[in-house]
Amino acid sequence: MPAKNLMAERRRRKKLNDRLYMLRSVVPSISKHAKIVFSLTLINKVNSSMSVLSSRTGRDRQRYDNNFRLVSGCIPYRLIKDKELEEDTSVDFVNKLQVLMVSSPNRHDLVFPKGGWENDETVLEAASREAMEEAGVKGILREVPLGVWEFRSKSSISTNAEDESFGGCKGYMFALEVTEELQEWPERGNRQRKWLNVKEALELCRYEWMQRALEAFLRVMQEEEEEEEGK
Repeated sequence: MPAKNLMAERRRRKKLNDRLYMLRSVVPSISKHAKIVFSLTLINKVNSSMSVLSSRTGRDRQRYDNNFRLVSGCIPYRLIKDKELEEDTSVDFVNKLQVLMVSSPNRHDLVFPKGGWENDETVLEAASREAMEEAGVKGILREVPLGVWEFRSKSSISTNAEDESFGGCKGYMFALEVTEELQEWPERGNRQRKWLNVKEALELCRYEWMQRALEAFLRVMQEEEEEEEGK
């Protein structure tokens, strides 16, 4: 565990011990069994909170396909309802779609949540985890991927490796219908999130492969809308 995370955990543990000490002094008549049950419950809640507010680091469990690092991500989206539009209720379907993007750490450009697919999770679980860690959102993840794209990681773009797969990644992207936006999430301190319409997102998206994923997302959503209208 990184030193920074270790210190944070120690501070949380100290706060827990202080709370337990205060409880024993305020309610001296509580039974030993009840104290144990209460302590275990509180510890579980603290551990649960810590797991929500910490993101995975390192690549010890990273999946690879030959020399390609496997990545999973998603396009979080929501559909604006007619009643939420101020005046114009004739806005077409595309302009009712909004997608959520996040800033890159130490940069102001925008990307969709994505990260390494690890060997103790499915590709869908990885996409959901990255959405929560980077963007602080949860929702309904569509099981069929929008596609798979090969790209070079930003750390390897400047290298002159003869092997074209050096630093290469394969990114699986999914559509995530957002049902919950968290106020606190693991990477809140390093990222900002922003809702955009599809046109804005295409213009501001940092990576070309993510632009292609967004175009695929738009095609899927339009096809589904046309099918609904034809029923």
